[in-house]
Amino acid sequence: KQGMTEFAALDPLVRQIVEHAAQIVATNPGLMQSKIYGHFPEFTVDQVRYALYFAHELGWIYRKKKGNSYQLFPPGETIDA
Repeated sequence: KQGMTEFAALDPLVRQIVEHAAQIVATNPGLMQSKIYGHFPEFTVDQVRYALYFAHELGWIYRKKKGNSYQLFPPGETIDA
């Protein structure tokens, strides 16, 4: 897992997706991950899911399990909704 996380930190795909996702999450804290995929028509759901998973592992975005998805927050910021 550590090796994959280190790779993801340098992966241009992860960086591109996370840069855009971080902006969306900053203006919509608590947004469900299942609702963010439509903001990335050029990427597959699996690519976005991969990027968000490692963004969480790297501390770039916080994901909180909710139902069968995750709520997304800027790092260090969560709300119970």
